[in-house]
Amino acid sequence: MRTPSRAVRRHRGSMLVIALGVLALLSILAVTFVSLMKLELLASRNYVNGVKARLIAEGGMEEAITELKNRSLDQLLTLVAGELEDLLE
Repeated sequence: MRTPSRAVRRHRGSMLVIALGVLALLSILAVTFVSLMKLELLASRNYVNGVKARLIAEGGMEEAITELKNRSLDQLLTLVAGELEDLLE
């Protein structure tokens, strides 16, 4: 049986180092990808929460405007009705 030469054994060892280097690089890429996806998830949640807050605030403003308009109209009608009663007396 023929034993592998010294050059062949050295070549096998270098391929192992290259394979481990590639594996380490892929691992770093995977960890970076996961970190970026977590960051994107947080950013999208913040955006959604901001949109919800803006819509709630706009709805509250619209409700307040409507309430103020209704109160003003009620006060005006009450004032006019009171003056009509005074005229009729």
